[in-house]
Amino acid sequence: MAERPAMPPRGDPRAPYFDPDNPRTLRRFFQDLEALFERSGVESDAQKKQWVLRYFSIDVADLCENLPECADETKTYDDFKRAIIALYPGADDSRKYSLADIENLVARRASAPIATAAELSSYYRNLYAMTSYLISQNRLSTSAEALGLIHPLFQGWV
Repeated sequence: MAERPAMPPRGDPRAPYFDPDNPRTLRRFFQDLEALFERSGVESDAQKKQWVLRYFSIDVADLCENLPECADETKTYDDFKRAIIALYPGADDSRKYSLADIENLVARRASAPIATAAELSSYYRNLYAMTSYLISQNRLSTSAEALGLIHPLFQGWV
C-alpha cells in the first residue's frame, strides 16, 4: 500500500490560507484543510485542531487556542470549527452578504464612475453575486420598489 502524502508545512503553496481581513476566506480555508486531512489520513480531532492552529497566523492562532473548544478533549474538531467561524461575521454561509454590502458597493461606484467595460463587468459581477445571494436567502425582494429603496442610484434601473 502506498504511503499517504504528508500535510504541507505552513507557508507552502499547497497549504490552506485564511485572511482574517476577509472573513469569507475562512470557509475556503476549512474546505482546503479538510481535503488535505482526507488525502493525508488525518483523522483524530486533536490532530485536526493542531493543524488548524498551525496554518493560522500567530494572532489568529493565539485567539483560537483560547477557545474552550480547542483544549477540551470532549469537544470535536467540528465544535472547534463552529466556534472559530462564529468569531468572524461573514464567514458563515448564512451571512455572506448584507444590504449594507450592496449600499457600500453602489456608493463606491458613485464616487468613482465606471469608465471601462472591464469596470462595468466587475461591478456587475459583484452586484449580481450580492443580490442573487440575498434574494436566495429571502433577505431581498425582487420587486422594483424594494430595489429602489436600496439606494437612489438604482432608481433608473428598474
